[in-house]
Amino acid sequence: MKRLLLALPALILLTGCGMSERLSSSLFGTPTEKDVERMPDCPQTGVLADATYIPIFTGNGIADVAALGKLGDITGGCDFDKAGIAALDIKVTFLARKTKPELDIKKQAFPYFIAILSPDQQILQRQNFSTKVDFDNTGYGVTIEEHELKIPVPSREAASGYKVVVGYELSPDQLAYNRKKEDKNAD
Repeated sequence: MKRLLLALPALILLTGCGMSERLSSSLFGTPTEKDVERMPDCPQTGVLADATYIPIFTGNGIADVAALGKLGDITGGCDFDKAGIAALDIKVTFLARKTKPELDIKKQAFPYFIAILSPDQQILQRQNFSTKVDFDNTGYGVTIEEHELKIPVPSREAASGYKVVVGYELSPDQLAYNRKKEDKNAD
């Protein structure tokens, strides 16, 4: 498990509270008002739209993609484990497929980041990571990365205004490929 300690003065975030409520209701019935009162107010989580995919080029230009990575679900939950500290556990799913089955690619590294945004969309913290996806015989692969964040917050109510964003770390060519792909899908 990767750990990320964000010591930002006065403000900060978390994510995944909805999962805690869904898990609670699926295991123990519908949460009561008292249960909901005790649940922390967590930030939203999401994937940066332009950084949802990462193409891996063969070296013959951006028209020749050897593999494609996609960010899948972000799940988890948060809690306030002591006064002023929000604890967030998230799991990020990475999906990948080889687009050229004839290439002998057994695994592929995919660089990504996790960023924390303030209520006014300012980046408060950003950290880079990398994951490796192993391809199976059909050319597909999946891996899950876990992250634990412990974040000082002024109050649990304030945490709900923040966002945790995940995205692939892209080169200018990879970003151009994604934007071109989005333009084609919009037609």
